Amino acid sequence: MRMFVLKQGQSLQTVASQLGGAASMGRLKAMNPHLDLNRLEPGTVLLVPDGIDGADSVAGAVFDGLAADLKEGLKAATARVQHTRVKNELLQKDIAAILKTAAFKRVLEGDAELKKQTEAAKTRLQGHQATGKRSEESLAALDKLVNEELAVLKNLLR
Repeated sequence: MRMFVLKQGQSLQTVASQLGGAASMGRLKAMNPHLDLNRLEPGTVLLVPDGIDGADSVAGAVFDGLAADLKEGLKAATARVQHTRVKNELLQKDIAAILKTAAFKRVLEGDAELKKQTEAAKTRLQGHQATGKRSEESLAALDKLVNEELAVLKNLLR
């Protein structure tokens, strides 16, 4: 069994003629008792019996669009995480350079509270970096899993 997505301007009769004429009409009706075949809307999914040629599978354009959207979404999320990680790395380098200056060291030596706040900020920034790295790794694993599952699903829908 395959599935066929009804397109704009198609009726059951035009689909039946594409799929083999009058002989296929009865088989289409038998496979789709859940549908009012006199009121089909674009986007309706028809079940098509095996042995009827010419049916576009749901795995066609609709499925490919979904797969592309999923992949693009993961790609965009990965890019945002990478951008944030790089921005944080640059910030961490800038902060490290400031902390190494003689002027800042003198101020830090004379202010215990500032020293405590500086250490806390460094720890938080390192935590953000670790979280960013884990997020990138998770997104890479998710991308691989999505691609594998989409391949399985596409084969099921053929």
